[in-house]
Amino acid sequence: PLGYDVGVFLAYPLEIAMFFAAQKRLDDARGILTILRNFWKTYSIVIIEEGGKDETGVRDVLKNVIAGLGWGCTVPLYCMGLAREDINQDGLSEEEINHVVGIFGLTGLKCFEYGYMDDTDISKMTLKQLEVFLFEQLIDNQLEYLCRRSSANLSRSTSKGKGSICLPSSSFSKVVRRLSSITYGQVEEIERRISSISFGPLDDIRL
Repeated sequence: PLGYDVGVFLAYPLEIAMFFAAQKRLDDARGILTILRNFWKTYSIVIIEEGGKDETGVRDVLKNVIAGLGWGCTVPLYCMGLAREDINQDGLSEEEINHVVGIFGLTGLKCFEYGYMDDTDISKMTLKQLEVFLFEQLIDNQLEYLCRRSSANLSRSTSKGKGSICLPSSSFSKVVRRLSSITYGQVEEIERRISSISFGPLDDIRL
């Protein structure tokens, strides 16, 4: 459906943003979130001007984006761990890394729920309310939470300067190639793994 591929595309930079937040680089994390939000705004303008969508149609597309984001976060990135080794994890303990991954996976499952279920609260939201819900309530709140919870202590030599956002662009290509080459048999294996998904000791997580 229209917008689903956009959601899948947004998943990897979202994971990077969450690691930035856990490193107490909240400005950088929110810088990525701004990029994602602007990407959606540009996309929505195109589907209005060239696709003839009205506000209700754009809202439905955003719901598809949320569903795609849920799949992108949960399946290739959380379950399969694609390109995670390319994300800067300096200053984070193994426990903190696992917590970031758990928050990311849980956010993906929440997007699955809101993107696919018609009886959730977002079914009554306007387009503007849905945008606020996705980018502020669902994502930004998690970035702030990860930054507040983190005990990371990055030295000047390992942390990026304020305002500089370094995205591993080669990893985008890697993720896209892996996604495009997934076979039906692999999809069945992914579904099996999702059915037994476990986030570990994350009882304190609240979305």
